Amino acid sequence: MKSLDNIVKYGSNLHLNLYLKCDKIFSSVTESWAGNPFNDDYKYIRDLIHFDFIYIPSGIIKDDLSKYINRIVKNYNLIVTSSKKEYNSLLKNYEYSDKNVIITGLPRFDNLQKLKNANKENILLIIPSWRMYIKGTFDFKSNENLYSSTFNSTDFYNFYNNLINNDELLYNMEKYNYIGIFCLHPYFSKQWIDFKQNKYFYIKEICDYQNLILKSSLLVTDYSSIFFDFSYLKKPVIYAHFDYEVYRNNHFPKGYFDYKKDGFGPICFDLNCTIYNIILKFQNNCFLERKYIIRIKKFYKYDDDNNCERLYSAVINDTNINNNNIINNFIIEFLILFLIKIKFKIGK
Repeated sequence: MKSLDNIVKYGSNLHLNLYLKCDKIFSSVTESWAGNPFNDDYKYIRDLIHFDFIYIPSGIIKDDLSKYINRIVKNYNLIVTSSKKEYNSLLKNYEYSDKNVIITGLPRFDNLQKLKNANKENILLIIPSWRMYIKGTFDFKSNENLYSSTFNSTDFYNFYNNLINNDELLYNMEKYNYIGIFCLHPYFSKQWIDFKQNKYFYIKEICDYQNLILKSSLLVTDYSSIFFDFSYLKKPVIYAHFDYEVYRNNHFPKGYFDYKKDGFGPICFDLNCTIYNIILKFQNNCFLERKYIIRIKKFYKYDDDNNCERLYSAVINDTNINNNNIINNFIIEFLILFLIKIKFKIGK
C-alpha cells in the first residue's frame, strides 16, 4: 500500500494521535485491534475516545455470526448490509435496531459493476473458505499466517488437492480450453506449497480477488461469501459442501441463507458431483440458468455502482451518529468545567 496516499502505519504515533482525534472509524475487521491500537493501555485513555465505529463486513453476512458481532459484544454504531434478508437478520438476532443497520450495498461492489464488461476469460476459479477448527495456520495474537505440518492430513486438503488433480476434470479443461486458479483463504495461505500443481492449475499464495472475479467464467467455493461478489456479476457458482455437518458444528452455524432455497448454483456433497457440474458448465459455456438469475435479482437490494455514495450519504446524514458526537462533546466540556471548579474550591 506504499504507493497510495494517506497511508498511516498501524501503531505509529501518528496513528495513535489520529485515533484519539477521529470522529469515525470504518473497518471490515471484527478483531479488537481494529478499534483499539492501545492494547492494554486502553483502560487509561478510554474516556478520551468518542468515535463512531462503522462496520463494513468483509463479505455479506449469511451465516450466524451473532456470537461474535452482536451488540453486547461489539456495539457497532452502524453495520453495512446489502440485502433485506441480511438486514432483517441483524435486527432479529444480533440485538441491533434499525438505527444501527443500513442497506447500502458493499462499497467494493461499485468497482465490480463498473468493470463488469471487462473481457471474460476461460478461467475456473476455486476459492474455498477457512476452517477455524484446522489449527496452526494462523496466529490471532500476532496476526501472522503460519505453516502447519499437519494440514495435508485434513479432509479439506484431500478434497481440494484431489479436485484440482482429477484426471477427468483436467481432460475437460484441455478439451474446452480452460485454465484453473486455486486461491486459499489468507488464513491458509502458507499451505499453498502443499498442493500438487499441474499445467492446468495455478495455485496462488496471494490473489487479486477482484481482478480474478472479473476475469473468471466459473467459481467453485464452499461457504465463502466471495460467491456474492461473483454473483453480483451474474456469473455461475458451484457449491462444494463435502464437509457440511462438520463445518456447521465447528465453524459458523447456519444463518438465514438457505443454499437449497436461496443459493445461486448447484450444491455438491462429494467430489464426483463437483466435477460433474464443473464439466457441465464447460459444455454449456458457463451459462447461468434463469432460476439462479431470479434468485440473484431477488437477493440484492441494489444492482448498480452507487454503493459508496449511499454509504457516504447515510453516514453524513445520520442524525443518530452526529447527535451522539454533539452529546459526547458536551459531556466532555461539562466534565472539564466541573473538574476545574472542584479543583478551584479545593485550592481555596
